[in-house]
Amino acid sequence: MGCNSSKSKNKATLNRLSQYHLAAMEECEGLVRSPVPLDDEPNPEVMPVRALHNIFYDGFYAPYVRNPDYLLIIDMRPDEKFFANEHVLTARWHGKVEGLHDLPSDAEKDPLRRYWHIILYDSDGSSVGRPDSDMRRLCRKLRDRKLEPCCLEGGLKAVKERCSYLLSRPNKSRPKVPEQTDGLRLLSWFPSIILDGRLFLGRNDQAADPAVLDNLGVSHVICTTGQKQMENKASDKRRLLVAPPSRLEAKFKRKSRGPSCLSRGSTDTLLDDPAVSSNLLTDKMAEMTAFVREAFAAGGKVLVQGELGVDRSAALVMALLMQQCSCSLEDAFYHVKACRPTVQPSEIMLQALAKLEAEIFGKRLTSIEDLCY
Repeated sequence: MGCNSSKSKNKATLNRLSQYHLAAMEECEGLVRSPVPLDDEPNPEVMPVRALHNIFYDGFYAPYVRNPDYLLIIDMRPDEKFFANEHVLTARWHGKVEGLHDLPSDAEKDPLRRYWHIILYDSDGSSVGRPDSDMRRLCRKLRDRKLEPCCLEGGLKAVKERCSYLLSRPNKSRPKVPEQTDGLRLLSWFPSIILDGRLFLGRNDQAADPAVLDNLGVSHVICTTGQKQMENKASDKRRLLVAPPSRLEAKFKRKSRGPSCLSRGSTDTLLDDPAVSSNLLTDKMAEMTAFVREAFAAGGKVLVQGELGVDRSAALVMALLMQQCSCSLEDAFYHVKACRPTVQPSEIMLQALAKLEAEIFGKRLTSIEDLCY
């Protein structure tokens, strides 16, 4: 008894559920441990302090922030006196930003369109949760103008607590230098934050700068550029050398490449090559992992340094994330790429990471041919 059409629909639904169940079982077959998602879905309108740091210090041969069209940071506090006393580096008080509150007649001629990033902040981040606040209203108006502003999570208070080096304060003992011009040349260049308050990725010159290390509170440094460079950096920081294995370093030299997607099918033979293994990343993987765990357990902070911090050092950071956070290669890759957009692990490094992923989880979870630069 009953409606035949209803029975047919229920049967079709059950068939689909069975197919999904079988697909899930096949996906889990061979897994020795399940991967853990690394990141929550970000809110495109709210920016954490880590992201502000990484945007501010993004760059390849020099920080992009030296380009006047790269970043516009707007101080939304009502009193300009507060701004004069303390503000985020390069920020402008909202009352003195040309074209901020004026609706342009032609969107293509909007004076704010030239900026790659627009970030608004208040005193403590409370405006983020109030849709009727001046900051949120301005953010909506800017989005109506086809711009993509973000509100800083935690406001100036969060910057003071976690990235105080990003603050500009009056100093009567030195001459005043305009931040928007020559003052940018005086800025230190900091590594990228990969894990809040724990893990950083940067360049040789950053690892050699005591002011940078002290501002970040770095206690441990992983050097990937060779014994000579590490010995030249006199420091009280604990250091671990993970130079590439010499017998493999000569065989697999990094090929120069620009931003691209890996060609489908181009990596099949490399994956089958017995010489391509997780040891290509470093033959000290266990020692490196123990070094990082020891640092984290003691409340320390780790900087992984490379020549430019884009290839092998970036791959090592991805390996650390896979081991420390139990995440897949795909999650680790896109997390590091989001924190440091200039990273470009060579194809052979990605092969080694794929082998490591299989060792950790019992099977490959990531198709590296689909990883986009």
